[in-house]
Amino acid sequence: PKKLQNIEEEEISIEKIPISLSSLTSITYTQKAILKALYELQNQLNSPISFKSIAKYMYPGKKYNAVRTTLSEYLDTLSAYNLIKKDKIGRETIAVVTKKGEILAKELIKNDKAKKRLRIEE
Repeated sequence: PKKLQNIEEEEISIEKIPISLSSLTSITYTQKAILKALYELQNQLNSPISFKSIAKYMYPGKKYNAVRTTLSEYLDTLSAYNLIKKDKIGRETIAVVTKKGEILAKELIKNDKAKKRLRIEE
């Protein structure tokens, strides 16, 4: 697999990155879940993640052809917000979380942990 450092990513100035999720209100719960999953898988494997792998992770037990179009639309939205970068390697399409996507994924994960802590303390 192609290692992360081999994929070029455009430079993003920190000032242009929205630190709050409030500016991304059109991103659905499922798209946020996909972004978090991509971020976590990418960190674990230190490699870009194929669309097929994302489909298996997000939709276990379902055939890839059954979820391919829906997943592709979700990933297109994340790409439009510059949260991921899509690339082709041979016949396979891969996704890489951008710096902006990493910041948002970390914030989402942090918010999830805070919510779990609140539930435990109640």
